[in-house]
Amino acid sequence: MRISLQYITHPSLLAGAMALGATTAGCQKLIYPAPSTIETVAVSTPEIDRPGSPPPTAYATFDEVWNTVAERHFDPEYNGVDWEAVRLELRPEIEQTRTESDVRMVLNEMLSRLGQSHFVIMPGDSPSESMPVEGTIELEVDAVDSEPSSTTDTDDQAPAMDASDESDESPQSDEPGSSGLRLGFVGEDIGVVRVNEGGPADRAGVQPGWMVTSVNNQPLDPMARRFVAAMKESDSSLIPGQATMVLDAMVTDTSGDTMRFEFVDFDGNPVEETLVLEPLDAEVVKFGLLPEMPTIFESHWISPEEMTAMGIEFDAADPPRIGYIEFNVWMFPIMAALAEAVDEFRDADGVIVDLRRNPGGLGGLAMGAAGHFIGDPVSLGTMMTRENTLEFMVNPQRATMDGRLVEPFAGPLVLLVDPGTASTSEIFGAGLQQLDRAHVVGRQSMGAALPAMTKELPNGDVFMFAIANFIGPDNESVEVTGVVPDQPVVLDQARLRAEKDPDLKTALDWILKENSR
Repeated sequence: MRISLQYITHPSLLAGAMALGATTAGCQKLIYPAPSTIETVAVSTPEIDRPGSPPPTAYATFDEVWNTVAERHFDPEYNGVDWEAVRLELRPEIEQTRTESDVRMVLNEMLSRLGQSHFVIMPGDSPSESMPVEGTIELEVDAVDSEPSSTTDTDDQAPAMDASDESDESPQSDEPGSSGLRLGFVGEDIGVVRVNEGGPADRAGVQPGWMVTSVNNQPLDPMARRFVAAMKESDSSLIPGQATMVLDAMVTDTSGDTMRFEFVDFDGNPVEETLVLEPLDAEVVKFGLLPEMPTIFESHWISPEEMTAMGIEFDAADPPRIGYIEFNVWMFPIMAALAEAVDEFRDADGVIVDLRRNPGGLGGLAMGAAGHFIGDPVSLGTMMTRENTLEFMVNPQRATMDGRLVEPFAGPLVLLVDPGTASTSEIFGAGLQQLDRAHVVGRQSMGAALPAMTKELPNGDVFMFAIANFIGPDNESVEVTGVVPDQPVVLDQARLRAEKDPDLKTALDWILKENSR
């Protein structure tokens, strides 16, 4: 049994993460990032009267999706939904479809009724038909400039979206590219929450805490208002997760492309910058039905200079030795790198594992990864299908890659999470937190942690469907709840300006406090 790779929000995988579900005449629901998301944003499109017949496999595809859910959903009550009534209501709409995109709209509407993550239709060999609306997708009056490409998700997969203009002046490539910055909500506005050292944004002088007014000439304020209003109307953690995916999509594209940003600096002055996206330092991985995925792993010692820049006080003659680990997705290449990093940090005063914007991956990897920090074969949680259960048992790592006998790292451990943290990252994070092995810092994770599988449909699309619920060690479902930080961090401009990365500073402060006891 393979485990789901939930919402992949890494730059090159953000193409196709949008799914449109049909609703009333002349209006559609923009469901982001997956059709199972409960919260939606209205998108108005003109009605089109097209003569003809449904695609030849349309009914067979509908029936395959409906039957799969009927037979494989882990909850016989389908999360309180009358699944037979849904079929009777929506199957007749197939007669009005004319393209595979039309069919996907009906399927996405059907799956959205479940109100759960990991139920996704991924276009097959026709990425150009992955969305029924061409060109710009409008959120009410304003737009996220986006052109769909591939999709995502499988036992281990997820969505994606491409969001920048092409440039005739910059060299083009097929490699994913990064602008070297990360956007997020700073209060009710959108601002820079991270700048990668040495990247395009850093070299241009962009600072964490600057506000962002537009990307590629698309104003961000109207979109921000809609997300903020949705967050105020609902306490669902999926909405901040959706906003995170959209913002990540807006700052990533193909290496060599240019992106135009309009910022407001700390003094209120407008700053315009055009950044050329640079290739990622990544290993490209292909797994199952997933698209090729860049897998990025980083580890280093937090330097005294970094701590000083964040305003952390310490003994300069004996600076703390704290290791930092970050990776973007749970795929096989990270396991060897993780083992090497933990071995390097074995005598550290503390270790920080950064799971922010990590949307998940192969669920089974969480057991081995947890074994670098837990010495007993305890359960990270339980996967519960309709027929049986499977314990995610920690696999203690007692030998290095070169065969030396060791003990799992037992020092202070901090996990950083945010609304982009999902799926396997939540299984790992919730498990270590509930076992009292890790201190969690940041903002509540997405709450999308249902193990899933995939299958090919009659029309060539791929259907990812949840086959189990996941219950953490404290006997509560990780779905919806996600990982709630032990130390929540609210991002504001003053903290970003002073601390650069308030989450990281909070983690470092906690480790220093633990070591002073």
